[in-house]
Order: sequence, then C-alpha cells, then structure tokens
Amino acid sequence: MSGTSARRFVSRSLGLLLASWLVVPAAGAFEAWDGRLQLHGFYEMQLRALNADYREEWDVSQWWNVLNLEIEADLLQDTIGPIDLVGAYARVEVRFDCIYSRGCGMFRSMNAYGDRTEKLPRRLSNAKDVAAHGVLSKPLDPDPERRSGATREAVLLERVSGFSTLADGTGPDQCNRNDGTCNDVGDDPFPYVFANSSEFRFTQIQGRGGRQEGLPTQVLGPWLPKNFVVNAAALDDRVNPFDADNILPFTFASPGGPISGGGANPFRPIPVVQERQDGTFGRASSTPRGLYLPSRAFQRKLESGDLESTLPFNLRQAERAWNRGSSQRDEKELKEAYLDIEMFDSRLWLRLGKQNIVWGKTELFRTTDQFNPQDLALASLPSLEESRIALWAFRAVYSFYEVGPLEDVRLELAMNFDQYETNDLGACGEPYTPNPVCQASFGAFAHGVTGLGLAGAELPDNPWDDSRGIEFGGRLEFRWDRFSFAISDFYGYNDLPFAERLSTYERNVDPNTGRPRIAGSRGRCDTVAGAEEACLTPGPTTRTVATSVSGAGLWAADRASAANNALLNHHANLQIFGMICSTTLGFSTLDASSCAQTVFGSSAIAGGLFPINNLLGAVLAGGVGINNTLVAGNFAEELSPLVALDRAGQDSDTDGLPNGVPCVDPNSGAACGAGGGFGPIANLSDALTIEQEALLGCGPFWGTNCDNSGIDLLNMDASVILQSFVGFEGTTDGWRTDDVTVAQPGTAGFAGGPVCTSASFGGAPGAKLPGCRGPGDPGYDPNVDGDPAGVGFEGAGQPGSLAALGTTVF
Repeated sequence: MSGTSARRFVSRSLGLLLASWLVVPAAGAFEAWDGRLQLHGFYEMQLRALNADYREEWDVSQWWNVLNLEIEADLLQDTIGPIDLVGAYARVEVRFDCIYSRGCGMFRSMNAYGDRTEKLPRRLSNAKDVAAHGVLSKPLDPDPERRSGATREAVLLERVSGFSTLADGTGPDQCNRNDGTCNDVGDDPFPYVFANSSEFRFTQIQGRGGRQEGLPTQVLGPWLPKNFVVNAAALDDRVNPFDADNILPFTFASPGGPISGGGANPFRPIPVVQERQDGTFGRASSTPRGLYLPSRAFQRKLESGDLESTLPFNLRQAERAWNRGSSQRDEKELKEAYLDIEMFDSRLWLRLGKQNIVWGKTELFRTTDQFNPQDLALASLPSLEESRIALWAFRAVYSFYEVGPLEDVRLELAMNFDQYETNDLGACGEPYTPNPVCQASFGAFAHGVTGLGLAGAELPDNPWDDSRGIEFGGRLEFRWDRFSFAISDFYGYNDLPFAERLSTYERNVDPNTGRPRIAGSRGRCDTVAGAEEACLTPGPTTRTVATSVSGAGLWAADRASAANNALLNHHANLQIFGMICSTTLGFSTLDASSCAQTVFGSSAIAGGLFPINNLLGAVLAGGVGINNTLVAGNFAEELSPLVALDRAGQDSDTDGLPNGVPCVDPNSGAACGAGGGFGPIANLSDALTIEQEALLGCGPFWGTNCDNSGIDLLNMDASVILQSFVGFEGTTDGWRTDDVTVAQPGTAGFAGGPVCTSASFGGAPGAKLPGCRGPGDPGYDPNVDGDPAGVGFEGAGQPGSLAALGTTVF
C-alpha cells in the first residue's frame, strides 16, 4: 500500500469509526409487561490489522460488524408447588466481516483473504525453497523479482513442493504444456490426474533449519474458501494406469495414438470396480476404484462410520464472513438459549438449555473451566466471555447453607448433552487460524490423492446414541472462616485434537523366506503354498475375468481368501504408487505406455533390438557386457565393465525348477527371457535364488518372472538398489567403473544384518553386501550361513541374500 493509499485508508477508517460513534446510540434496553420482558442490545465494530515485526505493510485482518441482542423473560409470577421461579434467556449475535468483500466494497486492496485472494502478506508467503520458490512465483515468469517472491501470490498445485516435479512431466510427446519451446499436443498426464484440484491455491512459509538449497518449507492450504478439501476418494474417477482394460484418456493426442493401461501383476493389483463415471468428486467409499486404493485400516474405519464426513476445513466465503464456522453450523447466530428454574424456596437452582458453564476464578488459565470449548480463530486474543462456545447442557446447584462450621455449602452437578465440539480453530485462509490448521488441511488433501496424510476426524459418540458421549462433572463449594474451598471433578474429552496412527506402510515379508505378508502381520509365511494366516495372497490383475461382488469390491475367484488378498491388504501404499505412475506415464521414449516405476518391466523393444525387461535383467546379471564389449548381437560398443553373476547350487529358474529345466513365465506362458537371446547366463532367474529374487520384488514369491516382468519398485527391498549407488555408505574411496577388483558401491565395511556375501573376484576376497554380515561378524555361523571351509565369501546361495548383484558393476 502506497503512502497515499495508506493515508486514504486511515482517513476512511477513522471516518467510519466516528460516524458509527455519532449514529449508533449507546446500548439500551426495552421493557414490557411491568419489566417481565426485557430486550437488550448493542452494535460494535472491531477493526484489527497485522504486521510481522513492523517490517512490512499492515494488512487489515478483521473488520467485524457485530450486532448483539439479548432477551430476558419472567415466565412465572407466583409459586406453583415446589417451583418458585421460571425465567428464560436468549442471546443472538450477528457478525459480518468486511475483509472477505474487499472492505465491504470500499477498499480493493483488501485482497489477502477470501476467494479473490491476490496478494498475501509476507508472513504467509516467505518460503525460499530453491525447487519451489515458495508460493510466490508464477511458472516460467521471466521477471527474477517475481520468481524470487516479490508478488506474493498463492500458486496452483503444479508449483507446490512435492507435486511440482510430477507436474513437469512431458507425456508421450516429450513436450511440457508449460514449455513455450515446443508444441504440446495436450497429453501431459498431470492435468488429467489432478483435474478436480486444478484451481486449488496454496501458499508456503519458511520453516526452521536447513541452509542453502536445503531450506525447509511448510505448505499451507488449500487457501481459497472455494477450494474444498476431500480427504478420501479424490481420484476414484481417474483411470488406473495398470488396468489393461482401460484406454488412458489423456493420451488420445499422443504421437502413437491411444494407449491402453498395463503393468498389473498379482501383488500390484488393480481395482475390479470401474472408476466412477457420475461426475461426483471425492465420495468416500471403502471400495477401491480408479486411482483410489485405500488401505485396509482406512477401509475398516470408513465402514465403521466413525469418520466425520464434514471436515472443519471446508468453510465457504459466506460462512467465514458471517462467522458460521464449525462451532456455529447448527444454531448459527443463536449463541445462548436456556431456562432458569428455582425450587424448594430457592434452595435448588436449575439451568437447562444452550449455555456456558463457568467454573473457576482465574482470568487466563482454565484450570477447572472445562465444560465449554473456545472459538480461538475469532481474534488474536479473544476474551473468554466472547470466545466461549455455548453447548446444550444441564446444570443444578443445591444450597445446604450451613453444615457445622462450614458456610455457604453448595453442591453443583452439570452435564453437557450436546454433540462433542472441539475448540474452533478456524479454517485455512482465515486471518487468525493457527498455521497447524493449514498444515492439517494440506494433510487431508494429500490423503485424498495419495492415501498418505490426515485420514479424517473421529468424534466421540452423540449423547443421543451412546451415554459415553456425555460430558459431566460435580463441584462442592464451601467457606470456612475467611477461606473459600472448592472440590471439583470433570469427565469429558479434550477440546484440542490429537493425531492417532491409523496405518503404517512398510515392506512386510517373512524374514526367513521373503514371502509377502499382509499389512501389520508378524506371523510365519514359509510354506510353499503360502497358506498361513499371515501370508498375502494375489489380487486381481484384470477386470475382464473378475466378477465383482456388489458393495464389497471383491471378485468371485478370490472370495475365499479375500481377507488376505493384495488389493485389500497390501503392506505398501498402492494409491500413491498408482498416482505417481499415472503422472509419469510416457516419460520415456522407450515405451509411452510405461511410467517411471514400470519401465523396468516393459516388454517394448529398445533400440529395435531387445525387450527392455530382458535387457535390464541381462545387465543386472552381468550378461550384456564382459571385458567392455557388448557380446549380444552383431556389433560391439564400449560399456562399463560388467561381471557375470555366479551360478550356485541353490540358484533356480523363476518357476522354482532346478537348473536346466525350461522356465515359463507364470503370467504370460512365454519362456523365461524370451526374445532376449543373451545366452545361458544372461537371465537373473538363472543366477539368483528365489529368495534373492524376492528382494527385487519378483520371482515365485511375488507371482512373476524377474526376466519377463522385471524388478518391481513397489515390492522390492529399496536397500538393494539405493545402497548400491556411488557415494552411499559402503563405497570404497577412489572407486572407478573400469576396475572390477574394487568392491562395489554400498558393499564395503558393513557388519550385522542378514548374511549376504558376494563371490570372489578371481580368487581375491569378496565384499559384503548392503546391511549384511559375513565371516568374522557376530552371529555368523559358517556351517549354517555358508563358507564352511573359511576360504572366502562363497555364500552366494544363502536365503535372503543378493550375492549376485554385489558382483555387478554399474
């Protein structure tokens, strides 16, 4: 705001305040029927502004116009039986905040809050994250000042840290829609996947810690009131990329024409219920469909009905302007309404209705004042009288007067008989809402699209349905001489929310065999049939052969083992895996139908010569290049040196048959390694044990063939790949790609962990694999773990080891 604008604003505000003081009369009362009916009321204006450390311009954060009306009535004049007095009281409070309408149409510069937010104060947009540039920049803005945050505008999801990388995907045409250097045909997957959130706006603030390019940021939002947060099933109308029955709708304009989904396998299943077609957005359901693949724990929570369908984050602009937040949704402007009854010569006093129950004498600390929550988003430091949220309750006080040496002895019993209310913390985008609320709002949004974050809110039972929903307490007060005493007890619920873990994602396999287990299970899964209760069973891979069961999302062929099937009980996050795959489809020119996680298992021909899956398996097996020469085909090309994997006695083909017996892919029926032509030692299935293959997420335990289906990033052990890159712990100083006698990255100096040992390099001692133990380590038994002669690291065939990969140079 310029100096002139600031002066104009101050002058107008002072004028309005003066006019309100001159025009609006002081609070007064109206009486009727000899004073038995009284009406009180007042009007006030509350104007607040904020400034962070007085280092930036002021922004008007509140312009309340408050009309308060109170009515009191004596309903009973004469005593009737034990009843001495009956009175009634009601209070209505109407509030309207002009900040959501640009100063009620008088100040266009008031635009930090509401659906027309344009300029945020710096305290709400000061992120300096190098990758995301906070929320302040527009995509590809040539102005460095705007890119660094000078404009302070809330941005779209595509520029939010964590989503911006996905938004940069190019689609099959290899041209990004935000890149003016190419002619995009509109096949970018990100806009399709997040079409329902395309207008959401977010802001980011600077976190503490970090330096240079590691500055942490915190995402706040969605910021605009019209951006409704959906905490579940936000992508249930988006096509699942693994579903071969679907034509992916965002690839119609791709250079290669329409592309079908694909890539499902028994432990990377698809939902058999088709994606929603009715246009609804985020209808919570326990049935997996489209890109909505809820965890079993979340499904059970939905089916129990305990999760609230109405989130406190979703408050429209009008509801914010009229102060109809989560605590005012039911009765709106009605703040209090109750009856006062006195009985038995006024010894018993009762109050029934919507009321505040105030216990305690202190002004700041609510030690015993626990019955009523507060509206903490009402102002910066609202008074208790202003911020208390009245509840429907019952209160009774009986006066014993004097009991022995004790005076003014009173027993009070009180009970809240209302649906539980938390402290009203406001909604993201309101000026006095704490930042954690915005982070919770983003967490709920993230759960809706990724299955990771804030799943929802669970409230205590309604008192009308269950007595456990009643909050109650008792208090005994008395005086002795000059001292006052009060003994009180309250049973109720915390007014502030807390986080409770619903489910934890992990790679869960039986450590003895590598067989997959259901989420959270720690039981045995070591039989060939995998029939134990803890074992995860295959899920559906196609809808064409599946018969869905109405309302259950199961299929007839698997109903008997539905309690363990991979679609419902997978230990990993299927939803975030599918979402990332959908937003990275077509990222590689090798195969437009593959995404970043499935290209390794693609059967597309690379370079017109070899299928990608066979080629990758041959590289890992060390069968592509030996002595720097590509031996497959009729040409030679310089490569990094590759060392062929050893073949030990315990190695077997993917189907578990002994060496020499033809291997057939259990899914396609094709021969293992078909189309590769890399010779007898080229295939992973020929050089690894089935336990070693399980570490790659493939093989018999996972119902696939490592050569034809490729490694599975969903089901593999991440340490197998991540700890084998240059620079990770366990990398020998001075490691070179052309020296096969040096231990490979991630393999040197480890102790403890499972037995995973590599074979020798031409008689030289080998190296331990990531997180493994070997000869000389505590707990290593050469008679059990291998190398009984003590001649070196010859335990290549040990269950759970990955000896073969340790000898491959990348």
